[in-house]
Amino acid sequence: MVQIETIRELRPKLAEEFNPGEFVARTPAIAEAYRWGQQLHAGQKRLSGEPYFETHCAWVAMFLDNLVGNEAWTIAGLLHDSVEDSGESLARIRDHFPGPLGAEVAHIVDGVTKISNPRDGSSREIATLRKIAQFRDPAVFVVKLADKSHNML
Repeated sequence: MVQIETIRELRPKLAEEFNPGEFVARTPAIAEAYRWGQQLHAGQKRLSGEPYFETHCAWVAMFLDNLVGNEAWTIAGLLHDSVEDSGESLARIRDHFPGPLGAEVAHIVDGVTKISNPRDGSSREIATLRKIAQFRDPAVFVVKLADKSHNML
């Protein structure tokens, strides 16, 4: 007979393996994104009761920074939920970081932001997956993967 392990036994191991460590901003722009993200998500909590931004967004950003080391991707990791959760606009995200950096961050955040009401009658999840695929940008895929990875832990 086959012995099947439960997810409760696997989850702690995954959390240890995927722990990117404490968040450290390696550039002034990343530090500013962290400060702004804290402001945008102030008072928001995870289901566990932990502060949302400091536990989720910072984890996503640190994971990305360790994996890729790209400033725009790390900032997008910090701000990936800011449009959905705080109502921040992509234009303000773009303008907050001057030049090409702001444009790239806004583009990535746009790519990972869920579609609220699909016009074609499909589910929100299917419409969002279609949107991500249409971006054809590795940054969008990797930021979304980091986001979903942390949600699984």
